[in-house]
Amino acid sequence: MNKRLALVVSLIFLMAIVSIPLIKAQSTANIVINPDGSVAGTYSIQQVGNTYTLTANISENIQVEKSNIVIDGAGYALDGGIDLSNNIQHEYNNPAITNVTVENMYLKNAGINTNGGGNNIFYDDYFVNCSRDEGGFAIFLLGCSYNNISYCTFDDESIVSMDYGGNYNIVTECNLPADGGVLVWLSGYETVDRNYWSDYSTKYPNATEVGQSGVGNQPYVYYSLPDGTNGTIVYQDNYPLMKPVTIPLEDSNPSSTSASPVPELSWLVILPLLLSVFCVAGMVRHPKNR
Repeated sequence: MNKRLALVVSLIFLMAIVSIPLIKAQSTANIVINPDGSVAGTYSIQQVGNTYTLTANISENIQVEKSNIVIDGAGYALDGGIDLSNNIQHEYNNPAITNVTVENMYLKNAGINTNGGGNNIFYDDYFVNCSRDEGGFAIFLLGCSYNNISYCTFDDESIVSMDYGGNYNIVTECNLPADGGVLVWLSGYETVDRNYWSDYSTKYPNATEVGQSGVGNQPYVYYSLPDGTNGTIVYQDNYPLMKPVTIPLEDSNPSSTSASPVPELSWLVILPLLLSVFCVAGMVRHPKNR
């Protein structure tokens, strides 16, 4: 009997070892919010109407194919990007994605990508290591207009890029990095005001606060480029803040910054466990005759 018990325990242990890499493999596929509103690729997003709320940290990309929705990070981390481009560059008949809110989320290593559309809101988000050196941006507004970015924090590797025909975007009440936290290229009228720039006090050491407004008396030049006639186009924040903006997200779920993926059960995990149960049941019901 002791030998049989040892065999059963060994079998269960081996099945558990086999299941571990299968559990980790569940984070390889992208997540899709389909045009009909359904979610594919994860069980860690809860849908209630047009609101999609993260229930755990996720290490995948989210592809959005539906407009007029809210993606609420609930303080959790997404170690991947959010794609609002709807594959327009490959499928020209796809409609542009509009009116998407992304809020209360940590985004690591990849940002938010758009292609056309607009009227999106990015609120209370934290961007980490969305590096410009690797050709990526924290928020890339490609021909995307009427977006509002507020109460977001961008680390030194993460910037906002407004390119190729985007117009009337607003960046305000954000914490932005030094040396070009905002890029404007072949774009139209943009509003970048009342932001905190990490190098403001070193770039303008003589700047002082206007009354008790929290605003510095020296505009912050965040980007400039030649105008083609020996002149320079200057983009500046006219009301830069003297102190960092308090971001609600930073106090909501700080442990989520690790972005550790939460395993999700699938048949690849369940099947080995079921087989071990059947084996144990068979051994118990049909013991070997002594």
